[in-house]
Amino acid sequence: MGPGQEPSVEQRLNRAQASARKRRYTAHFLAVLVVVMGGLDCISTELALSTGRAIEANPLVRWLQEALGPWWVAPKMAIHAVLAFAVIAIPTRLALWSTAGVTALTTAAALNNLVIAHAHLV
Repeated sequence: MGPGQEPSVEQRLNRAQASARKRRYTAHFLAVLVVVMGGLDCISTELALSTGRAIEANPLVRWLQEALGPWWVAPKMAIHAVLAFAVIAIPTRLALWSTAGVTALTTAAALNNLVIAHAHLV
């Protein structure tokens, strides 16, 4: 293809297929990551709360903890699982970025919990 020439239909199709393939791979990676980080958040939350120096900042999760006791983890992880399945089923750019955002926030919360728990151990 020279300067000023339009890409052929085949070239455009190949690029579109490559882009879709990248989105699918990214969606699978993010699906695993959002579930793993959700689990780490649950574990680190319990660890931080067990120190007696932490409180649950999210009112919905606090309510789940009060209502369900140790079973509060089930609905929280169910939400992460639904998000994981959704991003795999519909790997649009919006879904990928939204899942990445949720994963980043969950990771930040888990790290904060670990810092609180570590401060108590030291």
